[in-house]
Amino acid sequence: MSGTIMKNNLPKITVVTVTYNAEQYLEQTIKSVIAQDYPNIEYIVIDGASSDKTVDIIKQYEKYITYWISEADSGIYDAMNKGIDIATGEWINFMNAGDLFSTNMILKDIFYKNYNSSVLYSDTYIINKNLDIISEYKAENLENFFISKMPFTHQSSFTKLDVISNFPFRRDYKLASDFDLFFKLYIKKYKFEYLPNVKIAKFLVGGIHTFNMIKYTSEALNSLIMEYPDTQFLIKNSSIIKSFEEYNNKSLNVFPTILSSVLLNIEKTMNKYNKVALYGYGSLGKLLYSHYSNKITCIIDKSFVDKYSPLPIITLDKINKYEFDTILISLINREKGIIEELIKNGIPKDKISIINQSFYTVL
Repeated sequence: MSGTIMKNNLPKITVVTVTYNAEQYLEQTIKSVIAQDYPNIEYIVIDGASSDKTVDIIKQYEKYITYWISEADSGIYDAMNKGIDIATGEWINFMNAGDLFSTNMILKDIFYKNYNSSVLYSDTYIINKNLDIISEYKAENLENFFISKMPFTHQSSFTKLDVISNFPFRRDYKLASDFDLFFKLYIKKYKFEYLPNVKIAKFLVGGIHTFNMIKYTSEALNSLIMEYPDTQFLIKNSSIIKSFEEYNNKSLNVFPTILSSVLLNIEKTMNKYNKVALYGYGSLGKLLYSHYSNKITCIIDKSFVDKYSPLPIITLDKINKYEFDTILISLINREKGIIEELIKNGIPKDKISIINQSFYTVL
C-alpha cells in the first residue's frame, strides 16, 4: 500500500479482513496488508461487533482502511459476503484476522501482468502464533474437490470480483462455504490458474477459528451431492459416500440427512467416552481419527496394515492389552456381524457403540 511504483494500468485489488474478538491477531494482519508495495489496493475490514479491543485496533489504522464496519452478523461467511457487496476491485482476496501475506511485494509480484483466468491460487505457508513457518500447504489437483478436499486455501487465492459476486458464500455453512463456492466455479468451468513460483499467504494454524473435520466433511459432501449432477461418479470417486453401500442403488438426495444423523451420533458418542477403541480404519475411521485422536486409544482392523499409522492397528485378539470405555464401530452396513464377533470375543454389549443407528437397532 506504500505504492512506490506507479498505478499505471495495475488492477485494483480488494483485500477483505473478517474479524471477531481477535484483538491478539488482527493487528498483524492489518500491518501485512498496508505494508504491500502496491499502489492500487482497496482494503475492507468487516468486524462482527467484537466486545474486545478489535475496534480500537481498527481505528488506530483507520487512515489506511478504505472501509470498515463493526456490526453483528450471522458468522464468518455472512461477513465475507458483506465484503463482496462493498468491494469495487477487479480481484478480491480474503485475508482474515491472524493470516498474512507472505511478503510485502506479493501483490506486485503477481499483478505485474494480466491474467485470463477467474481464480488465481498458490501454495500456502503454515505459521504458528510466533509467526514461524512450520510447514507448507501444497496446492493440489482441482479434482480433489471430488474427495471433499479443498485444493488450496482461500487466503492464497484471488478471484475476479465480477465472478464471485454471482456466487455468494453459503451462510448456513460454518466451515466449508469456501469449498462450496470454489467447487461451483470449478464445475461451471471457470478458469483456475495455479501460480507455481509464489506463495500468496501465511496461514495461522490454531488461530481464531477451530476446525472440526467432521462438520467440514459433512458440509463439503452436501455440496458435492447438491451441485454435481453425476451421482454415479460421486459414488465411485468419493470414498466416504461409497462407504455407505446402502445408498449405491438409491438416490443420493437423502444422503446429507442420513450423514448428518450419523455425524451427530458420532459426536454424542465421543463426548460420552474418554477412551475409545476404533473398529475399522476406512474412510470414516480415518475421518474419526483426524478429529478425535486424543480419545482414540487403538484401532482394530484385521485387514489394514500401515507402518505409518498414527496408532497401533491391531487384531481383535489383542484388544485386552489396551484401555477403552467403548469400541466404536466405524464400518457401515457391517455392524451386525462385527457385534456378533465382538460378543464372541468377550466384549460386553454395553461396551459396543455404533454410528449409524438410523439403520440398526441390534443393540
